[in-house]
Amino acid sequence: MLPDAIVTGLRYWSRYISRFGIAHGLLLAIARGGEDGRKREGRDWEKAGETMAVALLAGVNATRLPPELCDCIIDYLWDDTPSLAACALTCRAFLPRTRTHTLSSITLVNTAGFTRFERLLKRDSHIAVYVRRLAIVKTSGNHATRPSRVDREWPLLLRTLPRVEDLTLERWMPGEMRDNVAQRLYLHLSRSAIRTLRLVDIHHWKGTDLPRLLCACLRLRELHLNEVRWESCPDKEMFSRSFDMMPPALADIVPETTIEIDRMEMCEGHPCVVAWLLHGPFNIRLRQLRLGFWFYLGVRMGDKHKLLETAGASLQSLVLSFKNLRRSSLRDPNFEKHFALSNNCYLTSLHLHLAFDSWVASDSIECALGCVNLIVRKISPTHQSLQELRISIQMYGASDDGYALGESDVWKYMDEALALFARGRSPLKVALDICDEYHQEPDNADCGSLGKRTAERVVGYLPKLCAERLCLCVSWGRRWSPDAEFGGRLVGERLERILDLPYDTQQV
Repeated sequence: MLPDAIVTGLRYWSRYISRFGIAHGLLLAIARGGEDGRKREGRDWEKAGETMAVALLAGVNATRLPPELCDCIIDYLWDDTPSLAACALTCRAFLPRTRTHTLSSITLVNTAGFTRFERLLKRDSHIAVYVRRLAIVKTSGNHATRPSRVDREWPLLLRTLPRVEDLTLERWMPGEMRDNVAQRLYLHLSRSAIRTLRLVDIHHWKGTDLPRLLCACLRLRELHLNEVRWESCPDKEMFSRSFDMMPPALADIVPETTIEIDRMEMCEGHPCVVAWLLHGPFNIRLRQLRLGFWFYLGVRMGDKHKLLETAGASLQSLVLSFKNLRRSSLRDPNFEKHFALSNNCYLTSLHLHLAFDSWVASDSIECALGCVNLIVRKISPTHQSLQELRISIQMYGASDDGYALGESDVWKYMDEALALFARGRSPLKVALDICDEYHQEPDNADCGSLGKRTAERVVGYLPKLCAERLCLCVSWGRRWSPDAEFGGRLVGERLERILDLPYDTQQV
């Protein structure tokens, strides 16, 4: 954070900048960046102090500012695209630093955007070194099911982007690649600096393209697989055998060095994909793991729980996500077996995220709390390193009184499970996030009032937990971002209530 005197002076300076030949937009951007963390909206830019005016009268010119200070100021604007553009047009000295932020992440969603970026690289090849994250994201809808030039030729971009560390492929059709392009892709990946790979909603793999893609990323440390299916895999049982006994097509792609993966997200993984990760050339020593189970697809629990077992004592942060969980799933005797945490004795953080669509919202609270009850009771006293438990419930369709939280009887069993879990653990933080994403918000809705009533009701439903010694955080909001942090969190306008317990619930 810049000192207040400098921020105030820069705001004042922007009024007189035209007299000295410096772009007004730059100083306006500087002031906005310097006040990052304070009020970001409704500011009066014409009110300012005289600190920088005194410096100007003393003959201080903006071109004499130390380069380190200019870089620091520009770094404050990392998420303010208009201000970064103003900085880039000010002078050549500001251009490299602004490009570090404006070009660090490139997302291509269609053929037109792909063509424009391709022409930009040909016109100025120097910008390639600034790209750290590349995302090929085909928009959803009818066009996403049609092959395009992006599906066939995006791998050719990697040879001109040597510093890409984060690669995202969403709704890509790898079957549209020509064989020579595929070979170039694997070659470029093996030479690349990619440490994070995200594959989302990809089904049409040819032969061994999926394992080749994973094995080519030799520096891979973080892997995200969301609804990735490997239908062309002949038999997942072949992966349990040694590499020498595998078909030559698979044995030949195994790299000489083991690929170390310490962070993984997997949602609705195909059995063959899970088997390849478990028996392929990967060292699954995970520090962070997120497993997602989408029950509206009608799929079974599958083999994803084996990743939890393989992670063992190295696992520190675990996120379990359930979407549209059904009562029948909770009654399944295998449900509890999938979430035995006995091998993960050094867990420090556990996040249970439960999301429901409106069409199953009638009994969603009961399913969510029942799931929490089952999993929390699986936590044994040996998990002494566990210091944070977060429970997130994401639903649609709020009631008039703020939120359809159900009756107190529904919360009773979870309250008992949480109190038993919290007993004897210190320090401990229990966080409960309530996300209400219903889209028909009344014009007179008071978010603060609704959130406050929700927090009061939640605390009232947990009397046994409130009698234990811990920190309880209850948050309420309308927007959930899965990418805000590992496992997701509430973003935007929200109400947060933090209580240091034991607490007299009559005072809430």
